Amino acid sequence: MIRKVNKSDLPQMLKIWNANYKVLTSSQKKHSIKSLENWYETRTKINHEYFGMLDGKLEYFGTSKGKTLKAFAILKYTKKGLWIKMLATDKHEKGKGYGKALVRFAIKESKDRPLFCECMVNNWESINFFFKFGFKIIRYNKKLEEFVMQYQK
Repeated sequence: MIRKVNKSDLPQMLKIWNANYKVLTSSQKKHSIKSLENWYETRTKINHEYFGMLDGKLEYFGTSKGKTLKAFAILKYTKKGLWIKMLATDKHEKGKGYGKALVRFAIKESKDRPLFCECMVNNWESINFFFKFGFKIIRYNKKLEEFVMQYQK
């Protein structure tokens, strides 16, 4: 099931983030529960929303008390399009379709707007993952050492 991440999901999100932090962001910093809570509390001010994949049921939205967060995506809504700012799966759950379901969700969520993502240049696993969905590299950010990719419908 995919739904918005709740504050109660943050400890599970923190575990996934800190297991993947080296490929999620150019700063390569781990979060603490306090820093992640701060991000969560200020997310709407910067047009972000957090979505989580719980227990692998591929249905969208609903209640999920007691479910385990398997993967998450942070989406940023802008006037020019929708951005997948972060996408990470629990290392023990890779290959089970959770990341794919979140990308499909982002594609539907983007509607008629362009959909973008960013990948660190050394993260070939993620780059190839997005290539499979039809994303193309459109720009290289030398300062952050990341590619900007755009979904091609």
